[in-house]
Amino acid sequence: MAVLVALAATLLAGGGAAAAAPVPGDVIVSDTIVAQAGPLYGGQLLTRCTIQVKASYSTEANPVAIRYSGTNRCSRSLYQGGQARLLTETRAIDDIAPAFRFALRQSGISQRLNEPVGRGLERIVQHHTTVFAPFGQIWKVVPEGCYGMNTPRLTCTLERPFLV
Repeated sequence: MAVLVALAATLLAGGGAAAAAPVPGDVIVSDTIVAQAGPLYGGQLLTRCTIQVKASYSTEANPVAIRYSGTNRCSRSLYQGGQARLLTETRAIDDIAPAFRFALRQSGISQRLNEPVGRGLERIVQHHTTVFAPFGQIWKVVPEGCYGMNTPRLTCTLERPFLV
């Protein structure tokens, strides 16, 4: 865990070896993956979904309020739902954003601005989502953090740790 915290601090400080003073502005951490679905037998990939987890906060505030979200954007309307969470370094739930419920939609977002936290704390932003491929298609490109290869149901959990 200490290595992860040190790595996150180095990345957020600009990649230098020594800890740098915070730069005014917003810090943004995110991860994005892409899944693709196509016909059950052969054929081209027809449906593409981009799934993102994101957190941002101001370097100037103390205590710090963290804006976080989980977002799905698909090339067509799909039956999907999801929810973003903010976890502590011990993986306890710190905050939960409102879910986007299962419905036919092209995009969905779960977002929230949490209560302020102190500096020097590690947080993990998480987005858990399930997306169903269109009728007659299955997921053929399934990124890390997801499961559902060769099935119509894709379930993903993206997590991104960061140091406030």
